[in-house]
Amino acid sequence: MNLKELCKSKGFTLTEIAKQTNTTVDYLSKLNTGRRSNPTWQTIVNIATILKVQPTEVGNSISKERKI
Repeated sequence: MNLKELCKSKGFTLTEIAKQTNTTVDYLSKLNTGRRSNPTWQTIVNIATILKVQPTEVGNSISKERKI
């Protein structure tokens, strides 16, 4: 499950997560597609807190993506 799918499964869009984590949709989209890697731990924790999941679940959703 990628980041976008994880967010959707919890009732959120990347836009909503971007607003709540003070990041951009572009940044989250790049994490989602693998065009950006290595987010800060704080970013992962912030996303996990909003989605009410463990940070490792967010990390796994990001690390499973491949660069296109």
